Amino acid sequence: MIGAMGIGAMLLLSADARGVELPADLTIQITSANKGTLPGGSTATFQVVVTNNGGTTAQAVPIRVLFMGGAWQPPPGAPVGENCTTAVPYPTALEVTCAHGAIGPGLTDALTLIVKTPTGPGGLRNLPVEATVDPANVVSESDETNNVVRIRVPVEVPTVADLTLDLSDMPLTATTGQQLLYEVVVRNDGDRIAVNPTVRLSLPREVDFLRTGTGNQFTQCVAPGPAGPQGQQVVCSRSALFPGRTATLRVLARPINGLPDGAQMVYSVGVDPENTIAERNEFNNVGGGITTVRSPADLAIAGIQIDDQQSPSNGQLGFEAQSCLPEGTSHANTVVRVRVVNNGPGQSPATTLAMLWIRAIQSDFFSDCPLDTHCDNGVCHTGEVTLPQPCFRDCPVPPLFPGSEAEVVFRVVRDHDRVDFGRALLDNARVVNDPNRQNNTARIR
Repeated sequence: MIGAMGIGAMLLLSADARGVELPADLTIQITSANKGTLPGGSTATFQVVVTNNGGTTAQAVPIRVLFMGGAWQPPPGAPVGENCTTAVPYPTALEVTCAHGAIGPGLTDALTLIVKTPTGPGGLRNLPVEATVDPANVVSESDETNNVVRIRVPVEVPTVADLTLDLSDMPLTATTGQQLLYEVVVRNDGDRIAVNPTVRLSLPREVDFLRTGTGNQFTQCVAPGPAGPQGQQVVCSRSALFPGRTATLRVLARPINGLPDGAQMVYSVGVDPENTIAERNEFNNVGGGITTVRSPADLAIAGIQIDDQQSPSNGQLGFEAQSCLPEGTSHANTVVRVRVVNNGPGQSPATTLAMLWIRAIQSDFFSDCPLDTHCDNGVCHTGEVTLPQPCFRDCPVPPLFPGSEAEVVFRVVRDHDRVDFGRALLDNARVVNDPNRQNNTARIR
């Protein structure tokens, strides 16, 4: 009896086991429909198959395919596959996401993808392609390790040169009568040597060609002919440009006299203008830009006024080219006012006025700075003091239109037993286009 009951219980348990549904189990495969090595820039077809090896229906989840190792592209004017979208292609991969319906136990779902193989870099490479089903792990599965598969596809791209222009060092502004440097940088972004690359620079008609500049790396130049409607053309070449290397064309020119302020001078540049070099991209061989004529400013220190606040009678010296600090007053709070004017035809940008101080005693031993020096209209900069070098303070000077002026005010606390020597330096960093710098300094003693 007990044995019979045991056998019945076992049969019942076996039946219950057969009634339990096994979870889904999705697997994925991807194969290339093309045989052998794929040429760069060609159309490639891939088959993706998803199978449910589990016991329950798998709900609808996406399929993601990553084409890696280069700039894969969607086919022009067509989708990659049915119900598929692509992320914005980027240099190292193309991401494709495809939707598919629910898959019952033992059933499969297949889709076809069409893409363009990368066009560079040159050479033979085995590029990885990775396919994933249910990338977010939404479906509960008996085995999660078989949801990703990766294959490698051989792609061969011919090696070619790729010449590009960098015009970031070309001049943005120019001053009439002063030399102008045009710098054209040519880079070979390809993977083959560019033989005899040539650069053609079409100068603006408003400038006169002078010569090639120091450090010019395109040394085989044709003498420019007379200026045409677009100006003179400078044509120079070199024997070769290796992959990953750059070479610079430097040309000196001078704007003609009489150009108005704000005049725009147009130049254009072309590398390999006759298309004698096979390149991966022929559309990056030309460029150009505009150089704007700016009239120079003429900043000048028009005068210095010393005002000893403890001894007003000693301070009303007026604006003079050279002024003296009052002596013999213990810790005199001295105000130094420097008047800056723009006598030129052009506007000056913001710059600085540096006030340098040297303290001397009878032995002519140079010591440190005055006890306190600062400017009223800005934060001053304290220079590092290395004896017998003077210390200095920098104060801002605002932009000045032609004929306008600004006042920079310094305050100095002095000892009674020492004499302070000073020098005002205007635009010491030379940020202003100012051909006349003889009036940018003044002495204070």
